[in-house]
Amino acid sequence: TDFSSDLTPIVTEWTTPYAATDEMHDEAAFGALAEDTRVSARGIEVGHIFYFGTKYSDAMGAKVATAEGTEVPVHMGSYGVG
Repeated sequence: TDFSSDLTPIVTEWTTPYAATDEMHDEAAFGALAEDTRVSARGIEVGHIFYFGTKYSDAMGAKVATAEGTEVPVHMGSYGVG
């Protein structure tokens, strides 16, 4: 894997599609899509990522060293399945 090249095209490809549950659906955002790219279907949530930031690492003093040697708090999260 090439980690030194520009990852912008990959990030754009995976973050551009619009997807939302019924309670979070934004009709205006969906309507802004080209009609031939719209898909409406039933689905289930199989996982969710929870971002905690540095809330817990600050409390625990959990740090990581940067390339420059500076210690910074770890950004944490969890992945829930089900």
